[in-house]
Amino acid sequence: MPATAHTRKPSDDHSKFTYTLTDSDGAAIDVSSVTSVDLYVEDDAGSTVISGQAATIEDGANGVVSFVFGTTELDSAGTYHAEFVINRNSGTSYQHVPAGRNLRIDVVEEVQTGTPTIAETSTPDYQRKPGDDYTALTHTLTDRDGNAIDVSSATAVTVWADAPDESAELSGASTTNVTDGSDGQVTYDVQSGDFAAAGDYSVEFVIEYGDGSYRPVPHDSNIHLEVAEDVK
Repeated sequence: MPATAHTRKPSDDHSKFTYTLTDSDGAAIDVSSVTSVDLYVEDDAGSTVISGQAATIEDGANGVVSFVFGTTELDSAGTYHAEFVINRNSGTSYQHVPAGRNLRIDVVEEVQTGTPTIAETSTPDYQRKPGDDYTALTHTLTDRDGNAIDVSSATAVTVWADAPDESAELSGASTTNVTDGSDGQVTYDVQSGDFAAAGDYSVEFVIEYGDGSYRPVPHDSNIHLEVAEDVK
């Protein structure tokens, strides 16, 4: 099975799938003067999901292209297979990329719509105790490269959480920016009754933009919050 080229969540219709087109020798393909670069995607059952939609050429000389998936594309968790087709000379010549095995795209469960599970053996990202409604949940939103996401112009940033029994703990609760939003730091003011049961919680944040698009964070997993048993 090919290595994963891209990981995302079903509701993400904002962030880009960026890819560098290379030939069989690993050299970047110059697409600065081609007619188009089109994306084809099918699901694990072989059903067509995307058929020849044009990708955006970001840096043609170095083969860098991108694609933003729509709200109904890759909207279910699972494994997908993709390839780019370079249309040269207005349809008289085509080049398929990759030349060998297709690209693998993994769409992972998210807290909003799925029931993601947290492995008890994984290291918690955050820890707290039941009944602590004083300590806020503060998190820095980062992109695929680990850089802070500027949310100063976002319409809203909400937080979602599933309880240890997979029931909804938080459903789109509002957060506030710690500073001006440019550093990606947001905080949720934990309320009485939140995280009341000991166990492992799945947490994610969702950035909402003025154009109606959504960006779940993290893009490839969920945050592990552990509520430990208290003594009293």
